[in-house]
Amino acid sequence: MRLLQLLTSRSVGQQCAALPLLSEANGRVTIGLVTSRETKRWVLPKGWVKPDRPVYETAADEAREEAGLVGEIALASIGRYTYRKRLHVLASMMCVVEVFPLEVRERLQTWPEKMERRVAFFPPDEAAGLVHEPELAALLRGVGQPGWRPDQEVRSAVLKPRDALRGPKDPS
Repeated sequence: MRLLQLLTSRSVGQQCAALPLLSEANGRVTIGLVTSRETKRWVLPKGWVKPDRPVYETAADEAREEAGLVGEIALASIGRYTYRKRLHVLASMMCVVEVFPLEVRERLQTWPEKMERRVAFFPPDEAAGLVHEPELAALLRGVGQPGWRPDQEVRSAVLKPRDALRGPKDPS
C-alpha cells in the first residue's frame, strides 16, 4: 500500500538526512556514513519527511535508528542532493534530500537497525569518494574546508532519544 501511495501521490519524494560529524582532538572533522540495507552502498542516514514532525528531528531520528548516533542537530539544512530511490525491482522515484549537520555526542551500543547496516567515519574527501550521488559528494568535500562551519545559531538542544529505544553507551 505504501508503495502505491508513493508512486501515485508524489512525483518527487521528500527526504531528510543527518550529516554525522565527529570532531577529533586535532581539529579535523570526520563524517559518519552507513550502508544501505539492500545494496550496501555508503549513504547518509536518511528517511521520509513526516508531515507532523520538524524535518531536523526526523533527520536526528534516522541517525539514531540507522547508525546509533545521537547528538546536536542543526535546525537548518546546509544543502540538498537528489538521487533515484529504488522502490522495488520495477519501480523507482526521484528524491530530494535535505541535509542537516549532526554533531555526534554519543555512539550507542545497540540501535534498531544495527544488524542491517555498517557504520563508519571517514575524512571528508574519502567519504565523498564513497557515495554515488555527485551532489552529495560535493557537499561532503566542503566539510572541514576553511570557512566551512554550520552556523552555531541554528543549533538545537541535544535531542534525547526515547529511553526505550536507547541502548547503553559505547565505552570507546
